[in-house]
Amino acid sequence: MILTACVILTVTGCGGGGGSSSPPASSDQWGKISTINNESNRVLITGTAWVSPDWVALHCIGLGCLSDVSYDNYPGVDVTYANLTTGASGKATSYYGGGTGWEHEWAVTVPIMPGENTVQISAYDPDGKGGNIATIMVNGTVVYTYVVSSVPPNGASDVPVNASISATFSESVDPATVNASSFLVSGPSGSVAGTVTVSGTAATFTPDVNLAYQSEYTVTITTSVRDIWGSTLPSNVVWTFTTGITPDSTPPSTPSGLIVSPASTSQIDLSWSPATDNTSVQGYKLYRNSTYVKSVPSTTASDTGLYLKTQYCYAVSAYDEAGNESALSAQVCCSTSDLPPGNAAAWGKNAFGQLGDGTTVDKLAPVQVSSTTQVTAIAAGAYHSLALASDGTVWAWGHNDWYQLGDGTNIDKSSPVQVPNLSDVIAISAGAWHSLALKSNGTVWAWGLNGNGALGDGTTTLRTNPVQVMNLAGVTAVSAGVGYSLALKSDGTVWAWGYNWAGTLGNGSNTDSSVPVQVSNITQVVAISAGANHALALRSDGTVWAWGFNDSGQLGDGTTVDRLTPVNISQLSHITAVAAGGEHSLALAADGSVIAWGYNAYGQLGNDSQYEQHTPVASQITDAVAVAAGSIHSMAITKDGTVWAWGGNQSGQLGTGSTYNAFVPVQIQNLINITALAAGDSYSLALRGN
Repeated sequence: MILTACVILTVTGCGGGGGSSSPPASSDQWGKISTINNESNRVLITGTAWVSPDWVALHCIGLGCLSDVSYDNYPGVDVTYANLTTGASGKATSYYGGGTGWEHEWAVTVPIMPGENTVQISAYDPDGKGGNIATIMVNGTVVYTYVVSSVPPNGASDVPVNASISATFSESVDPATVNASSFLVSGPSGSVAGTVTVSGTAATFTPDVNLAYQSEYTVTITTSVRDIWGSTLPSNVVWTFTTGITPDSTPPSTPSGLIVSPASTSQIDLSWSPATDNTSVQGYKLYRNSTYVKSVPSTTASDTGLYLKTQYCYAVSAYDEAGNESALSAQVCCSTSDLPPGNAAAWGKNAFGQLGDGTTVDKLAPVQVSSTTQVTAIAAGAYHSLALASDGTVWAWGHNDWYQLGDGTNIDKSSPVQVPNLSDVIAISAGAWHSLALKSNGTVWAWGLNGNGALGDGTTTLRTNPVQVMNLAGVTAVSAGVGYSLALKSDGTVWAWGYNWAGTLGNGSNTDSSVPVQVSNITQVVAISAGANHALALRSDGTVWAWGFNDSGQLGDGTTVDRLTPVNISQLSHITAVAAGGEHSLALAADGSVIAWGYNAYGQLGNDSQYEQHTPVASQITDAVAVAAGSIHSMAITKDGTVWAWGGNQSGQLGTGSTYNAFVPVQIQNLINITALAAGDSYSLALRGN
């Protein structure tokens, strides 16, 4: 409601009470009242004050004094109020209007009490000059504040014993009036001690200690509480609530009779006798090697995703609805099954399912490739894998963006799928994004990415299913690299096709070819290996020849010059096998020693250093029977059928259970009777023979 108050006194002689726009008679800065709005328990008063050009020039900084912070952000005159009836006082908010004269505006809200209030308004400049503008009388009426909500609400039950109690008022509360005497909480033991805090319209009582369980409490807020305008509650506000029941703190009995047994190379089954509880057992928690694994509702469980031929120790506990947990049962240990003969194992990077275990989770130690039996050969590409079964069929899994799995789709597979319309296969090889298969009739078949002619079908068309490589027969071995392919014919010649930027086709040029071309100046070859962008050939006389990319010395000829035709690695003789990796190479000597050269930043040469070698050096392994080279890691099978690995290990491709690089060979535990290896980009495959 808007009322006009009675102005009983106006200071005269200084221009403060009239409407003149002329300056005061002296240099004092004065003001005048414009409006008075009575709102029952407060009165809003507005007005203007005089600011002279001289004062602006002397005291203001910046346009319109808006940047003048010297006087509490009040450029010009400070206007104050005093309620002489209640004793309340304060300062008006004001702002400069952009000029001089009567353009300095101000506003003030004055709290008033019921009945007659005498309010005095004064104006002073920052130098202390000024005086009273006016004294007015306003009548206040009775206005109450109210509690609009409470927490917990009236009648609440199951209230936590550590709860705080709060009330929200209709107006902001005067903190000075809210305390332990006006905000009271009482319970079965009398008054509850606590601390009261106020924030705006909310007041909160926090007990010093937890409340009692299953007890009724009464909250009283008295009329001593006032809002910031001085209004009180019309009467005391009272409400009650009840705390929750005493919680169950008795744990179940300890489970007993734990039995664990291997279900497969990756699963262990468990069972145990049920526990008892004063209420009821909610479930059981399974711990493996002292680490929580999962909770189950019954007395049986299966632990899956385990490493093959690895011991795990288990214990179980019981828990009830209140969350009480029993002691752990006696620990029982068990090992997963060994890799069966004719099956493949995998470890390392698995983002595309290239490990074939049905997941896309990296593995730091060997796991069994699912759904493969009677496997006779394995191959690892960049991120996809191949397996050859004893019946001549080919199986594929992993990355498939370029149809390199040959199943007619471009969907990744985390478990092996059969490559359709392909049979009588005797050898396989996986490149970065394409695949090769050699049939018993000496023909070669290819599928996947073909942008540089890597499939050898006379085109650069991507193939979703196997197509025959043109003009090629009598082949005894195949090997696939990054966008190119190699084939060894029964007459000891080597043929190549696909990407040729660094001379990987070995025909004296760097022009791609979509059909096979003969590698120049080399015959009597008995083994071939395609690396990322370089190739190796082993001749029947035990010498090794290399060609292609050579930036890290991977050709072993003592230079870093790319070679468009094969060059002999003169330091090598009596070699029985070769393997070309990302930018490094391996050779297996007749005496079982492994020799390496090329890039070595990750220790992939196995000579306990990280320096690249442009000529062959001995790896620290002496009784090997097979070798494999990945992008940045190397592996070997020793005479006893165990597997050793060295080099980069950021994804666990060394199979050691960690991700630490190894600069010398380390044994991969739990692999025995291994007959073949394959190394991809940060992952590995192994085959246990029949």
